[in-house]
Amino acid sequence: MTERPDDASDHPEVIRALLLARYTLVTHNGMKVTSESESWKLDFTTDLATIDAALLLPRLGKGVTRR
Repeated sequence: MTERPDDASDHPEVIRALLLARYTLVTHNGMKVTSESESWKLDFTTDLATIDAALLLPRLGKGVTRR
């Protein structure tokens, strides 16, 4: 096992997928986007909370910590 508890290579495929999705959403959360002269901020707060809850399930996210 690596030193980082959230290192995706140490977890089953479903955990790796959730960690990648979480990373992607965190990266883009709060970004301002513009299309056809309208701007808005991306808000993935609810989606991140759902992923975090799934990672806290005993059988799914055993040993996975959030940053």
